[in-house]
Amino acid sequence: VLLMAAVIGLGSQLPMPPSAPEINSSLYFVSNRSGKDEIYRLRDTGVERLTSTPGGGKSWDPFVNLSGTMYFVSDRSGKAEIYRLRETQVEQLTSTPGNGESWSPFVSATGALYFVSDRSGKAEIYRLRDSEAEQLTSTPSNGESWSPFISTTGALYFVSDRSGKAEIYRLRGTDIEQITSTPGSAESWSPIVSLTGALYFVSDRSGKAEIYRLREKEVEQLIFTPGLGESKSPYIGLSEVLYFVSDRGGKDEIYRLDDNKTEQITITLKSWESTSPFVYP
Repeated sequence: VLLMAAVIGLGSQLPMPPSAPEINSSLYFVSNRSGKDEIYRLRDTGVERLTSTPGGGKSWDPFVNLSGTMYFVSDRSGKAEIYRLRETQVEQLTSTPGNGESWSPFVSATGALYFVSDRSGKAEIYRLRDSEAEQLTSTPSNGESWSPFISTTGALYFVSDRSGKAEIYRLRGTDIEQITSTPGSAESWSPIVSLTGALYFVSDRSGKAEIYRLREKEVEQLIFTPGLGESKSPYIGLSEVLYFVSDRGGKDEIYRLDDNKTEQITITLKSWESTSPFVYP
C-alpha cells in the first residue's frame, strides 16, 4: 500500500487515496518534485509543501522541535544557513562569518540549537544559546565532526573521521567515547538514538550502505536492500517505527519498517526523488 506524493503548491494538499495506510504522525521530508529541493509534510489528509524558496535557492534538512516549530537549512541568502519557520514566518537563525556555512540543525529538549558549521575552516559541531554560538568539538588534525543528535539523557552523538574514517562518537560532559568500530575500511554514520536508548545508524560494513541497530553492545542489521540498492537516512519517531530512504526502486524514496514489514511511503513522479524523513511527533 503506497502514499502518493505529487507536485503541489505552497499550502495546498493532495488527498490521500482510499487505500493508503493510516498515518498517526506528520512526516516531513525533502523532495525536488517542484524542480528543486523544498520541504513537504505528509499527513493523513495529504501532502503539503511547506517551503517556497526564493529565486534559485533550495531548502532541506527539516527538524521539528517539541512545540512543532520547524528548523531547516536553506541557501536563499547565497549560502547554507539555518532558518526557523513558525506559522508563516521564516527567520534566519545563523549568520556564518565569511564564506562559512551552517547546516544539520538539531534542537534539544531544553531549546538549544545544535548544528554543524565550517566557520573555523572545517566542519565542527556548535551550540547556539542566547544568540551565542559555542564550538563543542575540536577535531584533531584534519579530521571533522558532523551529524549531531542529542539523546534523551542529554548526550551528544555525532560522526567524526578523527580516527581516519567515519565512526560514531558520544560526548558526555567533556568525555568523548567512540561508539562504533567498523571492521576493515568500512564506515558508520547517521546516528539516531531511540527513546529506549538503542542506536540506529548507517554503515557500509556489508559492502554497501544499510541500516543497523546497536543495542546492549550487539549490532544487528535491520535493512537488507535488494540488488545493488542501498538504504540510508534513518529516523525513529516516538512510536519506535523506523523511517528511512532507499533507492531500491531505482531512485530515492522514503520507506518505513514496522513489525518487520517494509512499506514504501512516497511515490515521487518522473525522475524526482524524496529524502530526509523526519517524523513528528
